[in-house]
Amino acid sequence: WTVFGQGHCQCSINKGIELSFQCSPRDFNSLDGPLPSAIDSQNLELLSMASNNLSGEITPSILSLKKLLTLRLQNNKLSGPLPPQLGDMRSLIFVDLSHQIRDNNPGFTGPLPSLSNLDRLRRLDLSANSLSGKIPDDFLDGVSSIFEYADLSTNKLEGEVPPSLSNIDGLYLE
Repeated sequence: WTVFGQGHCQCSINKGIELSFQCSPRDFNSLDGPLPSAIDSQNLELLSMASNNLSGEITPSILSLKKLLTLRLQNNKLSGPLPPQLGDMRSLIFVDLSHQIRDNNPGFTGPLPSLSNLDRLRRLDLSANSLSGKIPDDFLDGVSSIFEYADLSTNKLEGEVPPSLSNIDGLYLE
């Protein structure tokens, strides 16, 4: 299927196989099905497909976007573990993968990967999923003083908060 945006933005999606953008905001478009397995723009800086009905796991095509600054996939029906390769996307500044739990979908599950390589990261929202286990000791070790917040609330995390997170004022766990 194909979706065309408004104004100067165009996006086409072919049965979850290919994704091509003129620009990326695809929020609130009732897109459904899996995330695309191929993205034709390695120069993509913004990937925003929030508040749709996208399902499945984060695909390698998204994890290979080395220039991506903003990843907004919140309020969909994504699931599975958060891939460790997310921690290798060094250009990321803003990540919102929150609110995947709906329609009997558990959202993201399993442990948190280390995001210590994301030294440009300013905002992280992983709330309202089913992430579990301990927060890794080096979870956000590499973030700078301009880091604003990490929302890990409404998950199944347990154990003590690592000392490395004690300097983060905007840490939400409940």
